[in-house]
Amino acid sequence: MVDEIFPIGTIKEKEPVPLFSGQSLDALKHGFLEESSFAQIIMSLSGDDNFSLINDRLLGFRGQDDMGDRPSYDPMMDDKVIALPVEWHGILSNVQSPNERDLVVGMLQEQQSDKMDRINAGLPFYLGAMGGSLAGFSGVAAIATGGATLPTALGATVGGAVVDEAVLRSTQPIRTNQETVASLGMGITGITTITLAQRLIRGLKTKTSSAEEEFLAIEHVKEMNVARAEKGSPKNPPFKISKEVEGEPQPQSAGAAVSPEQFRIRPEDEPYVVSNIIGGEFAPSYNKGYGERLAKAWGLELLPDNPVKRILMGESNYLRQMVGHLVESPYFQLKNFEGSASSVGIDRVVNSRWLGQRLVPAMRETESIYQSYRARVAGDAQKGFLRQKGMDVLKGGSGKALSPDEFLEEIAKAKRRLGEADEANFPPEVLQAVTLWDKNVFAPLANEAKGLRMFSILQRRELVRVEKDLGLEMHQKATQSKRMTPDAIRALDEKIDKLKVKVTSLEKRIVEADNLVVKDNFVNRLYRRDYMDTPEGKAHWYEVLGRHGYSKENAEAARMGIMGEVPYSKIDTDPVGVARSLRERTLGDINDIALEPFLENNMFALGRYYAMRMGTDVEMVRKFGSIDLHPHFDRVRGEFNTRRANVRNGDDQSISIAELNKAEKQALEDLTVLRDRARGTYGLPDNPDSWTNRGMRMARGFNAMTMLTGAMAAVPDLGRLVMHDGFGRLFGTLHEALANNMKLLKLGKADANLAGEALDDFLSLRAALFADLGESISVRHPMERAMGNATQMFFNVSLMNQWNVGVKTMAGLIAGSKMIDDIAIVAKGGKRGQKGASTRLARAGIDANSAKQMHVEIEKHALKQTYTRIARTQLWENKQAAELYQAALGKEINIIIVTPGAGDLPSTIGGGLRNMVPEGVKSRAKEFAAGLENPFAQKAAETVESIFVSPELSRMVFQFKSFGIAATQRILIPGLQHMDKSTLTGATMLIGLGIMIDQIRREQNNVHMPQSSGDVLMRGIERSGILGYFSDIGRAIENFSNPLSRPGRAIEQLGGPFVHQLRDLGDVMYDYSGLGNINKTTNAHVRDLALLSNVAHLDYFMDMGERGLNQLTLGKD
Repeated sequence: MVDEIFPIGTIKEKEPVPLFSGQSLDALKHGFLEESSFAQIIMSLSGDDNFSLINDRLLGFRGQDDMGDRPSYDPMMDDKVIALPVEWHGILSNVQSPNERDLVVGMLQEQQSDKMDRINAGLPFYLGAMGGSLAGFSGVAAIATGGATLPTALGATVGGAVVDEAVLRSTQPIRTNQETVASLGMGITGITTITLAQRLIRGLKTKTSSAEEEFLAIEHVKEMNVARAEKGSPKNPPFKISKEVEGEPQPQSAGAAVSPEQFRIRPEDEPYVVSNIIGGEFAPSYNKGYGERLAKAWGLELLPDNPVKRILMGESNYLRQMVGHLVESPYFQLKNFEGSASSVGIDRVVNSRWLGQRLVPAMRETESIYQSYRARVAGDAQKGFLRQKGMDVLKGGSGKALSPDEFLEEIAKAKRRLGEADEANFPPEVLQAVTLWDKNVFAPLANEAKGLRMFSILQRRELVRVEKDLGLEMHQKATQSKRMTPDAIRALDEKIDKLKVKVTSLEKRIVEADNLVVKDNFVNRLYRRDYMDTPEGKAHWYEVLGRHGYSKENAEAARMGIMGEVPYSKIDTDPVGVARSLRERTLGDINDIALEPFLENNMFALGRYYAMRMGTDVEMVRKFGSIDLHPHFDRVRGEFNTRRANVRNGDDQSISIAELNKAEKQALEDLTVLRDRARGTYGLPDNPDSWTNRGMRMARGFNAMTMLTGAMAAVPDLGRLVMHDGFGRLFGTLHEALANNMKLLKLGKADANLAGEALDDFLSLRAALFADLGESISVRHPMERAMGNATQMFFNVSLMNQWNVGVKTMAGLIAGSKMIDDIAIVAKGGKRGQKGASTRLARAGIDANSAKQMHVEIEKHALKQTYTRIARTQLWENKQAAELYQAALGKEINIIIVTPGAGDLPSTIGGGLRNMVPEGVKSRAKEFAAGLENPFAQKAAETVESIFVSPELSRMVFQFKSFGIAATQRILIPGLQHMDKSTLTGATMLIGLGIMIDQIRREQNNVHMPQSSGDVLMRGIERSGILGYFSDIGRAIENFSNPLSRPGRAIEQLGGPFVHQLRDLGDVMYDYSGLGNINKTTNAHVRDLALLSNVAHLDYFMDMGERGLNQLTLGKD
């Protein structure tokens, strides 16, 4: 039938069209539209592209067609479809009947015929096509890099052309491989012309500045500050370009002394000098901050898609200077091109100083101590806890020795009993581990907190308040006593005396707190809420507290108080804004030994929690003099007040009062988000124990264990290694480390560990971030605790942790080698490569003075091979330079191997979907709910609202999106800001690896549907992550633009992976309940819902299980 209506393969070429005929203009226009990716995107959004036209026609036809053969019709098994060009198969895979096939084939052939008419127009069509190829990503790349070297410009063009072709393939179902080749040819021709022309024009000018300097001085600054440059507001001077960026803090020597006046905003009662601040102290000024802005990235730097970018491109100079000290930023800033270093974020300092250099070494040494213990007691020691646990499962454990988990619990119990009579009852290895943990984690943190006077922070804040009240009362007496009655004077004197007594008491308590002796038997308290909430746990609680004089009512009140505590205090609800470790303990009159049944005893869990939480607060106080940052919030408000005054009196006409108000609100919200993310408190639900929140947390863990593919999905990380420093460095380093000297890997891992990276074998940090899973240590239910433990095991079984350790070790070797070479270039002051090396180091946090000091240490202690350089910072004498190098190396590793940072993600993730809803819609929804008369309906509306605004729901919807978002911030934007040949080469390799992974997964999942070259390319780009979240946006547009063919995908795009899981679960329950018929699809969904079902290297075993289930339920496999 199809051959009769639309004869396949019989389209004839038309006679050529005269050059100046009426069809020439039409051919010129269509040539431009067909080759312009920007035009195709606009047409796709308006529904005018060829794909949309076919889908709309199919939608109308399907509403009228009542054929009953849809369920059994498979277009990919239709010989007539198979005979068609492979490029057509993608859209034909959506048809559900032969009639729909005929309709679509007819439209495709009509499009083909029209296209031949335009091609036969000759020169007009090709001129239009060449113009269209420039009106796309490749054209933008050509113009942006036209002044660069020809290879760089061509490389950028090829990268842009890849994106162009992906767009054109997605909107033109009949586009062929020949057209792709022709498009690339036209693009390269045009780009070569543009590049040569730009270089000729530049040669006629007498400018000597580099492309980066021109781009910095002319483009970005002119666009961002033109209004202020014209007006010259005294409070906000225009940013000027000079050898030293005007208004920017000049680099300090790594060991320079810090004066009290230069220190930072002091929120407490008196200033004091604190040294050892990695990356320098925060010393802001109202007249600084313009150089903190982001360098150009084809406009992406202006997208307000995360708090860091909004602050850096926002209106607050103060916050622009502050944000880099608070969280790590992967971007190139304007000041970096002048050699001024980016700041070092607190999150980076915590990872390096407290996790990489203290926590993980303690964990690693504990494993070694246990190995000695196990060998002595049972003679069956294995290397590492994971291997020991696996062997114990296989052999049934050892009755003689403590298991790894029991050993860790004994360490905490022994530490609490130091100095007690029963201390001697513990094995010597346990006591050895107690000493290790106190020396590495607990004592250093306690001493740092004591040195920063953090133990007296509550009393000192109270003293400031009381002294203020006392001053007011004394002022009143001094100025108004003559008009007061004797009784009033007497009452005022009594009030003043009471305040003086309170001041004296507080001063005494401050001295006591500052001189507090932290005992070596201290262990942080974490309550086992999962046990305390069981009937058995409650009865036990009443019994223990009863022995200490508590009535059942008081014991229950204490228990409810503990159950209601947020694991790590939210500052908004905690007026003092400090970690629980710094507040007086609940039930402080009962010692830890008595409460031990209700406390967490696993030393790994306790130490990790303490290092991450207390370590963050220590660094917050060290850097900002405050944990809650309230003084800095006040400074931002003061800055905006000054700006508003300048607008009112006419000194600043570049912005309106309304715009300032809006900017202030956004700036304060962003600072709150970043502060809370740095402390680990962002998005804590108001009622974490509700089954809604608990269920969503457990669902995320289940999704991770059933949907993640493990290490296979991360193979494109290898392309990022190439992007950083090219093929030569990667393969040279691999050869030296793997073939010649395996010691290099160990040394490289040691350097990465000191930088706070490659710690995933103990902490699973990167895997947990990608799966959007929180800490399981403070969960309140046994099922949730079990789910948390299972996900940690999954990250090992799926090889995600092992992969992350290995690839971050390699990234450390490559990034460290590149950094050491750049340090040598900058330190020696040569001209060759100076600009690029200086910019790269400045982005990492290293200025010229620091580079010179590091170079001295590197010359003494670094290990140098042909390609590989290892700093060995543990040997450096200049410890501050070593810590700065480690922080810079850690930052580079996290950029190379994309790891989401505290500032990368939008506020919505973890903050609730309410951030995406306009204020007007939210207010109308509240009015509607309040106006409901039926109490049940009102309660239902409130429940729906609480679920919708829940932080857990936003994490559910955006689960697995962290990588795409972080890749945008860490790959795409920095790559556009500072593009070189390594960036372009690595981008090509990333896409190639993405294509390889996609083809492997198609084979494993038995997907044999033919793919056009455009589909292959698009899937490779998506797998590579190079386009970041723009790939997700493209997929969403594709699904929503064609909901008829992809209704499930469109819904899943809105609801996240949980909707996909719910669909599979519903199908399984429906069919297995007898309401439906069990088939292979049902059993495939059973497999998809099984743990480890998507792990690539376990695919063979999952296939065996699925075949067995088919044999059992269907009688065939």
